[in-house]
Amino acid sequence: MKFNLSTLPIITIVNSIKNMRRNGLDLHPIYKKEYIWNNDFKENLIYSLIKNYPIGNIIIRNLNVSNYKNAKSEVIDGQQRLTTIYQFINNGITLSG
Repeated sequence: MKFNLSTLPIITIVNSIKNMRRNGLDLHPIYKKEYIWNNDFKENLIYSLIKNYPIGNIIIRNLNVSNYKNAKSEVIDGQQRLTTIYQFINNGITLSG
């Protein structure tokens, strides 16, 4: 198995999620559990990003052949974090305080 370490801007990842059906990033591959984070987890992640705290690595698998959703990559680790970030950027999360 080959791994490539790279750093991508959040907006690049968000755009790849938006374009999932056009060879983008699949946040919810068939083998992953559903999104389950409650509001406390969501807010803590967003505050960590705002304060520039590390949030851990995100692992994305690049596919040789598109999956059944026509995505060319899938989230292996970081689904909850990426979903939260995606929702926040698209005004799906409102912070308290």
